[in-house]
Amino acid sequence: MRRATLAVITITAAMVAVASCASTAKPTTAQPAVTAASPAASSPTPTPTPSPTPTVRAPFAIGAAWAWESTAATNKISGNSTVESYQQDVAHDAPSPEKAFGAESHGYVWASLKVKVCSDTTSAKTVSVSSGSWKLAYDDGTIVEPSNTGYSAFPQPKFPMGDVEMAPGRCVAGAIVFPVPGDKRPARAMYAPASLTDPAEWNLPAA
Repeated sequence: MRRATLAVITITAAMVAVASCASTAKPTTAQPAVTAASPAASSPTPTPTPSPTPTVRAPFAIGAAWAWESTAATNKISGNSTVESYQQDVAHDAPSPEKAFGAESHGYVWASLKVKVCSDTTSAKTVSVSSGSWKLAYDDGTIVEPSNTGYSAFPQPKFPMGDVEMAPGRCVAGAIVFPVPGDKRPARAMYAPASLTDPAEWNLPAA
């Protein structure tokens, strides 16, 4: 009887051990598969179109004509512009620039720039001309614009102060008057109408 009892106890202990191992074993959990994401295809960066830049050219001599044309795809216009002469200290019978514009123009005198603008017969439309397209430039960087006041004593004929439409094959010529410092002279005349991206300059006499 003693051996039988020991055998039963041994078998029972073994069963308890097996059950204990079974209850403490952790179930295996399936891990989700991880797939590396492929990099998105990059679109090529568009190359920016550069803006047109004005052409840099040497100034013309007085009397030389500058042939110009528009860059428009349609209704092209073309023609030529010329500085014919420059005179300083003119129109002595007109009120002085100081009287016309105030103390800030003390020591100023009137100057006359005679110019001519022509449109080619092949221009597809009229060309707008105005004295405002012309300026005087000094070597120190000063820019002088035409007078916005006119007097009968100014040199004649006058170049139009406001916009004038010029037909193809026609020309407009006249004097543009500027209030300028009396103690120095401009170095160049500049022509830069809004319809053109290609301005031009003419050298002016030193005296």
